[in-house]
Amino acid sequence: MSLWQWSPLHTKLSLFYSTAGYYANTPAAAPLPPAAGYGMLARMGIRFVLYGLLGWCIEIVWTALPKRRPVDWRLAGHTYLWMWPIYGLLAPLYEPLADALRGAGLVWPVRGAIYAAGFMALEWLTGWILQRLTGRCPWDYTGRTRRHIGGLMRWDYAPLWFALGLALEPLHDTLVRLTPAIGAAFY
Repeated sequence: MSLWQWSPLHTKLSLFYSTAGYYANTPAAAPLPPAAGYGMLARMGIRFVLYGLLGWCIEIVWTALPKRRPVDWRLAGHTYLWMWPIYGLLAPLYEPLADALRGAGLVWPVRGAIYAAGFMALEWLTGWILQRLTGRCPWDYTGRTRRHIGGLMRWDYAPLWFALGLALEPLHDTLVRLTPAIGAAFY
Protein backbone atom coordinates (compact mmCIF):
# COMPACT_ATOMS: atom_id res chain seq x y z
CA MET A 1 0.00 0.00 0.00
CA SER A 2 1.15 3.47 -0.78
CA LEU A 3 1.41 6.34 1.68
CA TRP A 4 -1.62 7.91 -0.07
CA GLN A 5 -3.84 4.96 0.86
CA TRP A 6 -3.03 5.45 4.54
CA SER A 7 -3.71 9.20 4.54
CA PRO A 8 -6.81 10.63 6.27
CA LEU A 9 -7.79 12.46 3.07
CA HIS A 10 -7.82 9.19 1.12
CA THR A 11 -10.03 7.61 3.78
CA LYS A 12 -12.51 10.50 3.71
CA LEU A 13 -12.62 10.63 -0.09
CA SER A 14 -13.10 6.86 -0.30
CA LEU A 15 -15.98 7.05 2.15
CA PHE A 16 -17.39 10.06 0.27
CA TYR A 17 -17.44 8.29 -3.09
CA SER A 18 -18.58 4.93 -1.74
CA THR A 19 -21.45 6.57 0.18
CA ALA A 20 -22.44 8.76 -2.79
CA GLY A 21 -22.44 5.68 -5.02
CA TYR A 22 -24.48 3.75 -2.47
CA TYR A 23 -27.20 6.41 -2.51
CA ALA A 24 -27.19 7.19 -6.22
CA ASN A 25 -30.00 4.72 -7.02
CA THR A 26 -31.90 4.54 -3.74
CA PRO A 27 -35.02 6.43 -2.64
CA ALA A 28 -34.64 9.61 -0.57
CA ALA A 29 -35.89 7.94 2.61
CA ALA A 30 -33.25 5.18 2.55
CA PRO A 31 -31.56 4.77 5.95
CA LEU A 32 -27.87 5.40 6.36
CA PRO A 33 -25.62 2.40 6.58
CA PRO A 34 -24.25 1.88 10.10
CA ALA A 35 -20.74 2.66 8.86
CA ALA A 36 -21.67 6.31 8.37
CA GLY A 37 -20.93 6.83 12.07
CA TYR A 38 -23.31 9.68 12.92
CA GLY A 39 -26.96 9.95 13.81
CA MET A 40 -30.11 11.59 12.61
CA LEU A 41 -29.41 14.85 14.49
CA ALA A 42 -26.01 15.22 12.84
CA ARG A 43 -27.52 14.62 9.39
CA MET A 44 -30.27 17.15 10.12
CA GLY A 45 -27.63 19.57 11.42
CA ILE A 46 -25.79 19.36 8.11
CA ARG A 47 -28.99 20.16 6.23
CA PHE A 48 -29.80 22.96 8.75
CA VAL A 49 -26.52 24.65 7.79
CA LEU A 50 -27.13 24.12 4.07
CA TYR A 51 -30.72 25.41 4.17
CA GLY A 52 -29.56 28.46 6.13
CA LEU A 53 -26.86 29.26 3.59
CA LEU A 54 -29.21 28.67 0.66
CA GLY A 55 -31.84 30.92 2.26
CA TRP A 56 -29.30 33.69 2.67
CA CYS A 57 -28.33 33.41 -1.00
CA ILE A 58 -31.93 33.43 -2.20
CA GLU A 59 -32.78 36.42 -0.01
CA ILE A 60 -29.79 38.41 -1.26
CA VAL A 61 -30.79 37.75 -4.87
CA TRP A 62 -34.47 38.52 -4.14
CA THR A 63 -33.68 41.84 -2.45
CA ALA A 64 -31.33 42.80 -5.30
CA LEU A 65 -33.98 42.36 -7.99
CA PRO A 66 -35.36 45.68 -9.30
CA LYS A 67 -38.77 46.48 -7.82
CA ARG A 68 -39.07 50.23 -8.49
CA ARG A 69 -38.51 52.71 -11.27
CA PRO A 70 -35.93 54.04 -11.90
CA VAL A 71 -33.96 50.82 -11.57
CA ASP A 72 -30.89 50.93 -9.34
CA TRP A 73 -28.49 49.00 -11.57
CA ARG A 74 -26.11 48.33 -8.69
CA LEU A 75 -28.54 45.51 -7.81
CA ALA A 76 -27.43 45.60 -4.17
CA GLY A 77 -28.98 42.82 -2.12
CA HIS A 78 -29.04 42.35 1.63
CA THR A 79 -30.02 39.97 4.40
CA TYR A 80 -29.77 39.74 8.18
CA LEU A 81 -27.72 37.44 10.37
CA TRP A 82 -30.98 36.45 12.07
CA MET A 83 -32.13 34.83 8.84
CA TRP A 84 -29.59 32.00 8.79
CA PRO A 85 -31.14 30.06 11.70
CA ILE A 86 -34.63 30.94 10.50
CA TYR A 87 -33.92 29.47 7.05
CA GLY A 88 -32.14 26.57 8.73
CA LEU A 89 -35.44 25.66 10.38
CA LEU A 90 -36.38 24.05 7.07
CA ALA A 91 -34.50 20.96 8.21
CA PRO A 92 -36.52 20.18 11.37
CA LEU A 93 -39.83 21.72 10.25
CA TYR A 94 -40.20 21.48 6.46
CA GLU A 95 -38.56 18.09 5.85
CA PRO A 96 -40.88 16.00 8.08
CA LEU A 97 -43.90 17.92 6.78
CA ALA A 98 -42.91 17.41 3.15
CA ASP A 99 -42.31 13.70 3.72
CA ALA A 100 -45.68 13.33 5.46
CA LEU A 101 -47.63 15.26 2.80
CA ARG A 102 -46.07 13.34 -0.07
CA GLY A 103 -46.43 10.06 1.82
CA ALA A 104 -50.14 10.79 2.28
CA GLY A 105 -50.46 11.16 -1.50
CA LEU A 106 -51.69 14.76 -1.46
CA VAL A 107 -51.74 16.47 -4.85
CA TRP A 108 -49.30 19.31 -5.52
CA PRO A 109 -51.81 22.20 -5.22
CA VAL A 110 -52.78 21.08 -1.71
CA ARG A 111 -49.13 20.57 -0.70
CA GLY A 112 -48.23 24.01 -2.09
CA ALA A 113 -51.06 25.68 -0.15
CA ILE A 114 -49.96 23.97 3.06
CA TYR A 115 -46.34 25.01 2.48
CA ALA A 116 -47.39 28.63 1.81
CA ALA A 117 -49.49 28.75 4.98
CA GLY A 118 -46.64 27.24 6.99
CA PHE A 119 -44.03 29.64 5.62
CA MET A 120 -46.26 32.65 6.26
CA ALA A 121 -47.04 31.48 9.80
CA LEU A 122 -43.33 30.95 10.48
CA GLU A 123 -42.49 34.38 8.99
CA TRP A 124 -45.02 35.99 11.33
CA LEU A 125 -43.92 33.98 14.38
CA THR A 126 -40.18 34.56 13.92
CA GLY A 127 -40.81 38.26 13.20
CA TRP A 128 -42.88 38.51 16.38
CA ILE A 129 -40.17 36.76 18.43
CA LEU A 130 -37.44 39.03 17.02
CA GLN A 131 -39.62 42.06 17.68
CA ARG A 132 -39.97 41.00 21.32
CA LEU A 133 -36.25 40.21 21.71
CA THR A 134 -34.72 43.17 19.87
CA GLY A 135 -37.47 45.78 19.78
CA ARG A 136 -38.04 45.55 16.03
CA CYS A 137 -38.51 43.08 13.21
CA PRO A 138 -35.69 43.21 10.62
CA TRP A 139 -38.10 42.86 7.69
CA ASP A 140 -40.80 45.26 8.90
CA TYR A 141 -43.29 45.64 6.03
CA THR A 142 -45.11 48.59 7.61
CA GLY A 143 -45.27 51.47 5.13
CA ARG A 144 -44.08 49.35 2.20
CA THR A 145 -47.35 47.57 1.46
CA ARG A 146 -50.93 47.42 2.71
CA ARG A 147 -51.01 43.61 2.47
CA HIS A 148 -49.30 42.74 5.75
CA ILE A 149 -50.13 41.65 9.27
CA GLY A 150 -48.48 43.87 11.85
CA GLY A 151 -45.55 44.46 9.49
CA LEU A 152 -44.42 40.87 10.13
CA MET A 153 -45.89 38.92 7.21
CA ARG A 154 -47.07 39.75 3.67
CA TRP A 155 -50.16 38.12 2.17
CA ASP A 156 -49.09 38.93 -1.38
CA TYR A 157 -46.05 36.66 -1.02
CA ALA A 158 -48.30 33.58 -0.72
CA PRO A 159 -47.79 32.55 -4.39
CA LEU A 160 -44.01 32.80 -3.93
CA TRP A 161 -44.10 30.66 -0.78
CA PHE A 162 -46.39 28.20 -2.62
CA ALA A 163 -43.86 27.83 -5.46
CA LEU A 164 -40.85 27.73 -3.13
CA GLY A 165 -42.40 24.99 -1.02
CA LEU A 166 -42.90 22.80 -4.09
CA ALA A 167 -39.46 23.66 -5.48
CA LEU A 168 -37.86 22.59 -2.20
CA GLU A 169 -39.22 19.02 -2.52
CA PRO A 170 -36.61 17.80 -5.05
CA LEU A 171 -33.91 19.80 -3.25
CA HIS A 172 -34.86 18.07 0.00
CA ASP A 173 -34.63 14.66 -1.69
CA THR A 174 -31.22 15.51 -3.12
CA LEU A 175 -29.89 16.79 0.21
CA VAL A 176 -31.11 13.67 2.02
CA ARG A 177 -29.21 11.54 -0.51
CA LEU A 178 -26.07 13.70 -0.33
CA THR A 179 -25.96 14.21 3.45
CA PRO A 180 -24.04 10.97 4.13
CA ALA A 181 -21.36 11.98 1.64
CA ILE A 182 -21.17 15.53 3.01
CA GLY A 183 -20.96 14.21 6.55
CA ALA A 184 -18.27 11.71 5.58
CA ALA A 185 -16.14 14.54 4.21
CA PHE A 186 -16.20 16.35 7.58
CA TYR A 187 -16.27 13.54 10.16
